[in-house]
Amino acid sequence: MADDTQTGKPKVEPKIQPPPPPPVKPAAPATGATSRLRAFEDEHFGEDCVRINDQIERGVGSPYAAMTDEQKAHYVALEALVEAERKGNEANAAMSLAKSNYDAALVAVDAAAKAVDEAKVKADANAAAAKARADARAARQPAKV
Repeated sequence: MADDTQTGKPKVEPKIQPPPPPPVKPAAPATGATSRLRAFEDEHFGEDCVRINDQIERGVGSPYAAMTDEQKAHYVALEALVEAERKGNEANAAMSLAKSNYDAALVAVDAAAKAVDEAKVKADANAAAAKARADARAARQPAKV
């Protein structure tokens, strides 16, 4: 701290306080179908339930077999949602590929049309030059009577 020369009192420097940390937001609920299914499985079967090829075990004595009919219906609906989402993603990918192919075809059509136009201009220029040469030859030859 420095002394203030005009008043003789020590100069008080303001303390800069860091901004408060942002509030912690609660985790957003799972939005994807796979995440929703996994959250259901974790809630009802536990995170460490037996999985074969990422599918829960459904055999006799498994937690799946112990579910109520309502829970099983909910689980089946979630599985259908996962399948529908997968098919939707595949359809979107196919649509993107088709759009890319369409755009490439448009570029190819425009390039082909330009090549046709350039070829026509060149052919017209060649025909005009040939006609000019023929006219020049005809002008040099004497007329036949």
